[in-house]
Amino acid sequence: MTNLGCTVKTCVHNEDKLCCLKEIEVSGKGALNSDMTCCSSFAKEKGAVANVLHEDPERKTDIKCSVENCTYNHHYYCTADVVDITGSKATTSGQTECSTFKQR
Repeated sequence: MTNLGCTVKTCVHNEDKLCCLKEIEVSGKGALNSDMTCCSSFAKEKGAVANVLHEDPERKTDIKCSVENCTYNHHYYCTADVVDITGSKATTSGQTECSTFKQR
């Protein structure tokens, strides 16, 4: 499991810069840099609705990863100790990114 930080304030799963999901997915199959990655688990919060499941934020999260060019991808799971998902004003998953991406 990875320590996951998230600054995507517009995501319904974000609470205090932590994700409330036990597992997320990072996409960007042919990515060459972090701009070409995204958090596929992003879900835009709607108005005052945030963390609708009222789950506690997770410090450690499993991360499925389809970013084949990332050095941390091992059998489609992230092996980085710490991952940061960014995109503070995102309205779609494509406006988020895995800033921890490191090209092989």
